[in-house]
Amino acid sequence: MVGKQVVPVQCANNPLEYFEFFFDDDLLKIIVIETNRYVEQFHKWVPTTPNEIRVYLGLLMLMGIIQKPSLRMYFSRKHILETPFFPNVMSEERFALLNKFLHFVDNSDKEIAKRDPKLYKILPISEHWKNNFQKVYILGKEVSVDESSLLWKGRLLWKQYNPMKASRFGIKMFELFGSGTKLGCEITKDTDLFSTKVVLSLSEKLLDSGRCIYLDNYYSSPDLFQRLVQRTTDAVGTVKITRKGIPTVLKKKLKKEEVDSIKCGKLVTLKWTDKHDVSMLTTRHSIEMQPVSRKGGLELVNKPICVIDYNKYMGGVDLKDQLLESFLLKKRTKVWYRKLFNHLVNTAVLNAYILFHKEGNKEDHLSFRIVLVNKIIASYHIQKLEK
Repeated sequence: MVGKQVVPVQCANNPLEYFEFFFDDDLLKIIVIETNRYVEQFHKWVPTTPNEIRVYLGLLMLMGIIQKPSLRMYFSRKHILETPFFPNVMSEERFALLNKFLHFVDNSDKEIAKRDPKLYKILPISEHWKNNFQKVYILGKEVSVDESSLLWKGRLLWKQYNPMKASRFGIKMFELFGSGTKLGCEITKDTDLFSTKVVLSLSEKLLDSGRCIYLDNYYSSPDLFQRLVQRTTDAVGTVKITRKGIPTVLKKKLKKEEVDSIKCGKLVTLKWTDKHDVSMLTTRHSIEMQPVSRKGGLELVNKPICVIDYNKYMGGVDLKDQLLESFLLKKRTKVWYRKLFNHLVNTAVLNAYILFHKEGNKEDHLSFRIVLVNKIIASYHIQKLEK
């Protein structure tokens, strides 16, 4: 059965409750334990607490709203630069220490280092978040998989180049989306990570439940689609006509609005020509066409329904990037895994906002973030001696 998982909120218009679905006590415990363990090796330290980490994150979120060129400016007492809220909540020294020493793993744990030698610095957080993303809220049958890139200009042996993304140099991620909500993320360190493996790993908890996964031509292949069918899961995606297993007969040229297809069991391979050739794989559709208006309704074009549905359900990464663009936490760290952590926090806020909006709340994204910061500070800020 596919349906909406209940979101157990006590107050449906409280942004903090939605955020804490993703940023829960278990995750805070990991950060507090590992940060205290790490920093005590280098610095005389008043141990941090879950509440202080929450406040630190609230200030990070606020920095995404109030953009300044440097960290120091947020704590400046110069009248022309002053933003009193920041130093009133936390001293510059304490914030800088947390920013510098925030840590997520025991460096002496050889087992976790063996599991993933290059990504282990962020592994406990990314694994925990992946589980939270998928268990909190899953809606409907349609999900999509796409790739994203987190800008990173510093040193990193497995930094990748993607000319199709705005962040051309960075950390490559594969992301799973459902109903606008990010449900999972795989971070790749290698260029040879097979696309089939990525899709099956990301969607593992959603298989065998009658869902449909939408993919672009990086992932789509007859082999993957047949594997998904065996797991009671449909798939729809654009495909490279040169991909292994695609019938050679579909390589012939077609006239405009002409369609050609071959069916093998549930799998339909389809080629359609409009302004250019479009090749599709689908286990959900036949070759049925539907008239679609364009040019302001002055023209009707017959388009395969699989293409219409693909355009409808793909695009989660692009939408996420657009919604996060205004709130990016820039110039805050020189360590790649902390940059990635900031990105995950930002994505958790976006997921919380989407859930909040789906419950019927009308506040816009910016208002949601401002209220969330206020709720975090009001709930968890405790004045104490900081060193």
